[in-house]
Amino acid sequence: PELENCEKKVKRLGLAKKIIFLGRIDNDKAICIIKNASLIVHCSKKETFGYSMVEPLIIGTPIIMSRVGIGYELEKAKIVKAYDPEDFNELYMLIYNFFSSSINFKKSDYNDRFLYDNFSINLIAQKLIDN
Repeated sequence: PELENCEKKVKRLGLAKKIIFLGRIDNDKAICIIKNASLIVHCSKKETFGYSMVEPLIIGTPIIMSRVGIGYELEKAKIVKAYDPEDFNELYMLIYNFFSSSINFKKSDYNDRFLYDNFSINLIAQKLIDN
């Protein structure tokens, strides 16, 4: 039911030509879609690590994500914009501001060192081994 509300809100905000709701994407198509997207919005009420939350950052595509899992850390490090997963108005406004603003996120705005230091494959593997 929330998808329908989101689609209506997007139309009311005049963003229907800029926003496509894809839902679940096959892994073999995901990278191509992420590379070609202007913005990724990751909506989740529960998330553990969330590779799907880091992939756009590594590729260089801006992402708005819910404050779950690593979303807290990435927002605190000022790498992403995040929203309360129970507050869709906050999400709508982040999306609206992204597309309305002349200032968009760019790859150079991300702290690549932070991502590497905190979310590299080797580090995650070591954390899994340690636990």
